[in-house]
Amino acid sequence: MTKSYISPSRETKEGALTLVGFGPGSEDHLTPIARRAIEGADIIIGYRTYIDLVRPLIAEKTVIETGMTEEIDRATQAVELAYAGHRVTLVSSGDVGIYGMAGLAYEVLEQKGWTGPEIDVEVIPGITALSACASLLGAPLMHDFASISLSDLLTPWEIIRKRLEAAASADFVVALYNPRSSKRVRQVEEAREILLSHRVPETPVGIVKSAMREGETVVISTIDKMLFPSDRHADDDSRRKLPDPTGLRENGHAPGLPEQVRPGNWSPDQKGPGMSEEKDVPAPGLVIVYTGDGKGKTTAALGMLFRAAGYRMTSLMVQFMKGRMHSGEREAALEFEGRITIVPMGEGFTWETKDAARDRLVAQQAFSYAREEALSGGYGIVVFDEINIALRYNYIDIEQVLDFLDERPQGQHVVLTGRNAPDALIARADLVTEMKMIKHPFDKGIMAQKGVDF
Repeated sequence: MTKSYISPSRETKEGALTLVGFGPGSEDHLTPIARRAIEGADIIIGYRTYIDLVRPLIAEKTVIETGMTEEIDRATQAVELAYAGHRVTLVSSGDVGIYGMAGLAYEVLEQKGWTGPEIDVEVIPGITALSACASLLGAPLMHDFASISLSDLLTPWEIIRKRLEAAASADFVVALYNPRSSKRVRQVEEAREILLSHRVPETPVGIVKSAMREGETVVISTIDKMLFPSDRHADDDSRRKLPDPTGLRENGHAPGLPEQVRPGNWSPDQKGPGMSEEKDVPAPGLVIVYTGDGKGKTTAALGMLFRAAGYRMTSLMVQFMKGRMHSGEREAALEFEGRITIVPMGEGFTWETKDAARDRLVAQQAFSYAREEALSGGYGIVVFDEINIALRYNYIDIEQVLDFLDERPQGQHVVLTGRNAPDALIARADLVTEMKMIKHPFDKGIMAQKGVDF
């Protein structure tokens, strides 16, 4: 929460509550009326991630930002402040009335006894995630469709299951909101099983993250492979599209994926990335540790990402110790059309730290980011580069890492690098390689070499 004093009552102006959907997050997709509502407010309230998306518009305003699962508190505070005479704008991404804050706000208003004259209330729609994501995939919503949220925060899971079953059996195009969170990973797996009971495994699935804003990714997969997608596509002129559903179900079968999605001669009917050779089931995800005092731990992990890119698998490397200095691997990742993503989150190597508290905070932030991205289900391989150093200095609790390994998506490979890997991690791993230093050019006074070391 931005610290600003808010008077409990203010009689100079009548209070007003505006519920604003600001669209996908890019200013280009913010409607003029939504912009005016944000600019005209005294107080802006929203989930902190959404606040970040509109922060350039609210620099001089009182801002109240809260975390995930605090929706009821946000709605209650917005109503109370409006009743106190403030002009309050409660923001949601997408459309505020579609899985947004409008419904909760009206429930709070009803409990407050609002009948209309007490305060002005206005709902301003925005481009919803459903339409934004659909536009990136082509035209998948040209016929009847159903949207279902997998979040059971406010709706019992049994009811959600019934909705999934009904939509799947009725042959709707299905849009799934809130497929997974850090604590909620089971629901999307059950949803997939329900869909598979009514659709052929090759039915196309589009997976979109951060639509129409920074970090946008588009994955085209199939129902049987949607939990470990093998094709991520960045924003460019050759974006792949899902088949037009108006031609769906020819002879009782869903249309296949566009030819350009398939690497080489591979097709969904053949054994593909992430599939075992013995039977057509997901291969188990491996836990791989590269440790030791020799050079080559990060290099080995990068080689794996390069190999995976050949199968159009998507990979993420989060660098725990390396800062934002220029590196060849980050430049090279740009050439792989979004299939390899490298995110530096460190502030330099920490052998003799001068600020342990700061280093611990940076390491925790890096782990939280890497964990959340991995649990999103969008990556086949995730590399925690140099995390073993953070574990050695107790910047990250080993139990946090072990818990993540247990809850990660099925079939996802995780690579952890860095010297002095903890015994508990080695015991948990499927593959451990120790790099042993025999000779090093630094012993001769030779400094790091471009293309070899960075």
